[in-house]
Amino acid sequence: MRNLVIGLVLLFIAQTSFASERAFRIDRFFPVVNGYAVAWGIPGQNLDFEWLDTLTYDQVDEHLDISSVRNFVVDIESNKILTVVGENNEERDEFVVFNVGDTHFGNHYNLSLDKLAIQNLGYDTDAIVLTENYKWSNYVSKILLINRETRDLKTVELKGAETMEVLRKKLRESILPKNLNLFDEASENVTFNETKFLENIGEVNVITLDYSFPKSMDNALEVVATVKMKYENGKVIPYILSVKQKQY
Repeated sequence: MRNLVIGLVLLFIAQTSFASERAFRIDRFFPVVNGYAVAWGIPGQNLDFEWLDTLTYDQVDEHLDISSVRNFVVDIESNKILTVVGENNEERDEFVVFNVGDTHFGNHYNLSLDKLAIQNLGYDTDAIVLTENYKWSNYVSKILLINRETRDLKTVELKGAETMEVLRKKLRESILPKNLNLFDEASENVTFNETKFLENIGEVNVITLDYSFPKSMDNALEVVATVKMKYENGKVIPYILSVKQKQY
């Protein structure tokens, strides 16, 4: 039923996309997961996105304060901004991805949104992980816990970097010594492949971590980990169930 509601909301947004100014836009290539999506806009402002699409690049630069554009994670069903990407994090504020007409803004930067299985949350809460992707590596920046009834963040946003640091420390114990140089020093790319249910364990996450040195194909390490995550004392704690590694 919820998927039907979300579908109708998306249809409504498409049908009214030329109707008025609004707070954000979900570009066609942005990820949509479980009714949540990446969008863009300027915090605190409404924009006529379709009018902007008619402008040339120079005109866009004249009429749109590009330095103020931010990406959001939004709740499609309630048409609500849940969080601002890069908020209160000045060193990342220069990174944003969006389209205006035929012009793409991003410079090797994009965003991923994935479902995350976290135990101890209860059935009324969705867990979403936000990943910022750069040219050679990516960065797990936020874990969002969203209450389905109130459509609000159930807790403060959790720093994905803290969860990943705990995961890396635990994974390091499972990595073969010959691969530790890659694991510790190479560029890291994390992919959240899927969530699945295991008997007597519950929902878990299958995560791939790829390690390589940019512009070099001599050595690369791929680690596929099955990870149970639990919400404990305001943090997401990963527990590694299995590790498979492959060196090329």
